[in-house]
Amino acid sequence: MKVISLNIRGLGIQVKKEWVKELCRTELPCIIGIQETKLNEVASQTVGSLWGMNDVGNSGGLLTIWNKNVFHGQFVVKDKNFLAVIGKWEKKDGLIGCVNVYGPNDYPDRAALWSKLDYLCDKKEVSWLFFGDFNEVRNPQERLNSGSSKRGMEDFNEFIRRNNLEEIALGGTSSQV
Repeated sequence: MKVISLNIRGLGIQVKKEWVKELCRTELPCIIGIQETKLNEVASQTVGSLWGMNDVGNSGGLLTIWNKNVFHGQFVVKDKNFLAVIGKWEKKDGLIGCVNVYGPNDYPDRAALWSKLDYLCDKKEVSWLFFGDFNEVRNPQERLNSGSSKRGMEDFNEFIRRNNLEEIALGGTSSQV
């Protein structure tokens, strides 16, 4: 299963659309989560131009697209800071919740987000996959050229521990268009 997560910082520019389209063509992800599209609504023709005809969910600046031949989305939970698509992967038992997250910049708002995501994780019949831009780090070495809040890191790590989440190694690179 290949998942791509991008903080695109604006999907309205043609060069960014072409970059995402090429990424989808070459990497063949099962699901792609885009944060900061800067679009309130995403037209189905935009999604089609990025990745052919697949299923899509969007909420504010979040966009999640999945390959309907691999993942069968059954319902969506929308919030201004996350978009959860719950469904079934081909040849896998049980429900999977794919959660595209864009964490707020302010600490109190991020703490409130962890509480909302805790509520999602209480649905024990679902296995959860979180991806996106959490706007928080687990340790100070992850944040370059800016400060980090000890309290914010502790709360984020506690959210991960409380929900028995595991961090997986990332592939790919960080690039800017």
